[in-house]
Amino acid sequence: MKDLFNKALAAVISPLFFSFFMGWVMYTPMEEREYECCYMDWSEGFIMMLMPSLPIYLVFGLLGAFLVDKVTDMLQIKRFVYVVQLFMYILVAILPGMFLAVVSEGIEWTLVFAMYSVPAALIYYHVFLFLHYCEKGRMKRLNRHGA
Repeated sequence: MKDLFNKALAAVISPLFFSFFMGWVMYTPMEEREYECCYMDWSEGFIMMLMPSLPIYLVFGLLGAFLVDKVTDMLQIKRFVYVVQLFMYILVAILPGMFLAVVSEGIEWTLVFAMYSVPAALIYYHVFLFLHYCEKGRMKRLNRHGA
């Protein structure tokens, strides 16, 4: 598997970005809160999303990245790799959501699961790309100065 270290590092860093984003989405300003309703502060939303997302990213993020790499290698895609992998990560995010929706309540919950899983997969993919290109640039500089 190419870039195993970068994929594992992305699986550890991505939950932080995902939790930061979801904490911001779930936050309700004090001016808009209703009396006697349960609201979360930004930090509570961050912690609430970080705890379950870290193991999910470690298991399913690495598994999904492995599958996307294998399919990309199998299809021998050389052009438009970014776009193809972007759609594959979206598909990898939606399929478990569909499975969970069918197992739990019904197919109408697929959209609810997709609201969480698609941004999570896209965050993982872009964090991995950032780490991959940083590593590529670092190796290029080392080869240039070492030669």
